[in-house]
Amino acid sequence: MTKKKFNPWPVGLFLSLALFIAVQLTVVGLASSTFEGLDDVEYYRHGIEYGQEIQRQKMQKDLGWQIEFNLKEGIPTRHEYPFRVRLEDRDGKPVVGAKAHLKMGRPATIRDDQEFDLKEVGPGIQEVTIVPGPGAWRFDLTVEKGDTVVKATKRHRF
Repeated sequence: MTKKKFNPWPVGLFLSLALFIAVQLTVVGLASSTFEGLDDVEYYRHGIEYGQEIQRQKMQKDLGWQIEFNLKEGIPTRHEYPFRVRLEDRDGKPVVGAKAHLKMGRPATIRDDQEFDLKEVGPGIQEVTIVPGPGAWRFDLTVEKGDTVVKATKRHRF
């Protein structure tokens, strides 16, 4: 009787498949453990109301309000910073008596999201104190005066 020669191919194939499955399970585990949820939990409603949002944007453009953020380079991180917004109408006059709301967060995660109501500290100037960390941030501003709603978005890296 002759001895069969050991064939390494089945063992190699099995080990390759086992390694592939182990890597895939690791990736799935890491992805599942770091998932923080949907960035927009009301995505369906926002999709249905998209036509209204387009009309609001057209009205905002026709209104001609100017919104100026005081974000600049070199702002220290992890320290209090007076975030200011200047609001002016089409003629350059300050928009007085408006209510402003700020949603501040990271572009890629909802972990650091914060919301603030700004206070009017001067004619057309709204302010709130923030403590930004280093990295990229997204600022979503909503300003309401009467029936008028104006929105602005700004990205800044600290």
